[in-house]
Amino acid sequence: VKQVRERVQKGLSYIKSNYRNQNVILITHGYISREIFGYFNKVSEDEFNKYVLNNCQVTEYFLS
Repeated sequence: VKQVRERVQKGLSYIKSNYRNQNVILITHGYISREIFGYFNKVSEDEFNKYVLNNCQVTEYFLS
């Protein structure tokens, strides 16, 4: 789990630095969507574990 989290964070950091002011779409599986949610929202472990992205659900995140 730690390695997955590190890879997701590394990938999101890469996107942040290389695609500024651009729209990017990510299509993922459930656990990766949870990691992305945690990355952008800095949630507690309990909130992280409760988060579920439904099938075909769209979520927008904005980089600052």
